[in-house]
Amino acid sequence: MIEFDAIKKVDPRSIWKHEAHDFTPWLAENLNRLGEAIGIELELLEREADVGDFSLDLLAIDLGRNAPVIIENQLATTDHDHLGKLITYASGYDARVVVWVSTEIREEHRQALDWLNQRTDSNTDFFAVVVEVIQIGDSKPALQFRVAVSPNEWQKSARKEVNNNDIREIRKISAILPGPSGRSARDSQIHRRSKRATAELVQFLIRKQAVRLRPQFCCWKPSADGNLHRQWR
Repeated sequence: MIEFDAIKKVDPRSIWKHEAHDFTPWLAENLNRLGEAIGIELELLEREADVGDFSLDLLAIDLGRNAPVIIENQLATTDHDHLGKLITYASGYDARVVVWVSTEIREEHRQALDWLNQRTDSNTDFFAVVVEVIQIGDSKPALQFRVAVSPNEWQKSARKEVNNNDIREIRKISAILPGPSGRSARDSQIHRRSKRATAELVQFLIRKQAVRLRPQFCCWKPSADGNLHRQWR
């Protein structure tokens, strides 16, 4: 009968005694392993890079985009202090990629990075990566980087397309909406055209992830002054 050993987690601080003196130098020399985890080819530029009166742990470059990457690491659970530093360093180097490495990501910080990924354009990416050390029985410890937060590129690219190109498409669809002419509000052809155009506009926006709308349809009704007015229902 086959017997299996149990997988157990090892405290990273039992491997690296000091964050700045042990873990940061190791990470600098093994940046390719972090790059493999987040899907970016990284090359180190500088350790303890100056940002005003502060020092960034690792400054790197995304070789695929030739863009600056900042990496801040903690051998602890994420905290507000490092979140503030992360934003400061990102603005100081106009970073395209921001990576926060820690042993545990607090839920509020995960939500904060998700929010930043949702609000920034496709040129800026935020990652949260958990460093884990595991061991099977008496084997040597093994390290793995687990990505806890990453950008949703499909949403970002969709939002960029909306911002740059979609206004023309929206205007084209809106152009087939009937204007307030002297036609009867009961004209079924007008109603069909407005319903079709509105449905096309709603579906277009949903596909692009620009907005989420509850479908509504317009109709034309005469007012007390005898003119036609558009109403949504």
